[in-house]
Amino acid sequence: MKAFDSISDYDVLVSSIDITNYICQGLSFFSKKDVIFDENELVFLIEDIQFISKDNYKEVSTLIQKLNGIEETSTDNIKFRNAKAKEIYEQLNKAKQKQNKSNKDSLDIKDILSILCHADGNGINIFNVGKLTIYQMYEHFERLNIKESHRRILPVWANGHLKENDKLPEWIVKTKL
Repeated sequence: MKAFDSISDYDVLVSSIDITNYICQGLSFFSKKDVIFDENELVFLIEDIQFISKDNYKEVSTLIQKLNGIEETSTDNIKFRNAKAKEIYEQLNKAKQKQNKSNKDSLDIKDILSILCHADGNGINIFNVGKLTIYQMYEHFERLNIKESHRRILPVWANGHLKENDKLPEWIVKTKL
């Protein structure tokens, strides 16, 4: 494994003709122009213009990741002052990943707007939803949730299926925003 530590990633990437051919095919598909690999200079070319080289391959890779919505999490380029700094950095990354997992359970703005547009009786539709501010959007959504909970529990309460201590929740209450 130590032998690969001294070799740059780019050199490993261009060491095989088969790999460079696959890279050329992929880049040609997305660039809509023929990409060729110059074996003498070890660079990728589009119409004789240097496209990817050892000097810029990391920037191109980062750009491709960003275009595909992939967040860069590599710590290869980060130099830590000491082991404690590295440990804190790793703890922050773990907390960030945990937060991202919990955010997957919550609704995105696009989902909230879609729900508001499809909810009956609130006057919000696809043509006027863009006029709402973020605050108004969240306020309407929170009120819709309260009212929907009330609407769903009302038949249960009316049929006497709630416990004695449970009350019918009001929907005319203060919101949390």
